[in-house]
Amino acid sequence: MGLLGLFKKEASSEVVDRIRNSECGQRCADTFCRFFSAGDSHIQWLMENDKMRMLTMKILKDEVQLIYIDKSQGRPTEYGYDYTAGRENLRFSAWGYEDLPNKEYVTAFIQYLYDQIKNNCPVVEVSKRDNYIYVTLAGNVKKGW
Repeated sequence: MGLLGLFKKEASSEVVDRIRNSECGQRCADTFCRFFSAGDSHIQWLMENDKMRMLTMKILKDEVQLIYIDKSQGRPTEYGYDYTAGRENLRFSAWGYEDLPNKEYVTAFIQYLYDQIKNNCPVVEVSKRDNYIYVTLAGNVKKGW
């Protein structure tokens, strides 16, 4: 293994397959795809102020945090403005599953969720960085008069 192998941020194909074929992975993906479909309350919240709102998914070893961000409603804090308007914590244990065992599984899970939302949710645009997936309303969702 070369020096570049030490900084590799991709999961092994075995772990990727485990995540993609697991009941928990599929259940999580289905849940978030429902959240990001037309008519759901999450999409309705984004539509109320689509230029200033986004949802951020923070993927941790034991849960997915869905953070509501509203840049029009910032509140001063000690280190700058806080735009968090709400939060939902979706714990794997609440669904009856074990936590992800290590960073490699977290990385594979993030990529799996990102791919599922990107491919199955046309009303949102997604991006990812580190342990976060960012969700905004797609530009073509609102229809003109």
